[in-house]
Amino acid sequence: MNLLIPAGKFITLIITSIYVYHANMTSDSVVLFAVLVLFYLYGYNHKTIWQQLRVIGIFLIFLLGMDCLTMPVWQAVLCVTRVVILYLLAGLISLTTPISLTMVMFEKLLAPLRLFKINVKAFALIFAMSLRFIPLVGSLIQQIREAQKARSIERDMLSLLQASFVNILKMQNAVAEAIEARGFSLEE
Repeated sequence: MNLLIPAGKFITLIITSIYVYHANMTSDSVVLFAVLVLFYLYGYNHKTIWQQLRVIGIFLIFLLGMDCLTMPVWQAVLCVTRVVILYLLAGLISLTTPISLTMVMFEKLLAPLRLFKINVKAFALIFAMSLRFIPLVGSLIQQIREAQKARSIERDMLSLLQASFVNILKMQNAVAEAIEARGFSLEE
């Protein structure tokens, strides 16, 4: 995947999104298998896949529970499977695409907004960094959970949120300082 241009990766993600939401359970199973194979082909193992899924595990359980209340169980499982497929594919794209190439792609996609005096470079940076920070925040939360377990703090959601918020702000501040130190300008 790192040989593909970022635009091709994102187009693949969009096409896959459309396909899985119009496909049946068998087709979705094939797509999920293909995504898992892609992880292995690009040097990621089952631990990476598990780390990706643990980040949204509570959300998936909640989604499955809510879906089971409103539809048959097989449809609820299908819905959650589709979310897993798209989340894993987006994660793989994020893992295999440098942020600089992602930013260039977004700049080209958003170029027509220059007609409306919108700073495309700023928006491209925001989009690219947002995509990159999703897996980083997930791994940060996982590290905090593991640290809490080591201190015998079990499932204390408030302390998890506080620690996550503080660390995310520190990360954001470090990135802002790095951008400023490199003289990156958002001026058109």
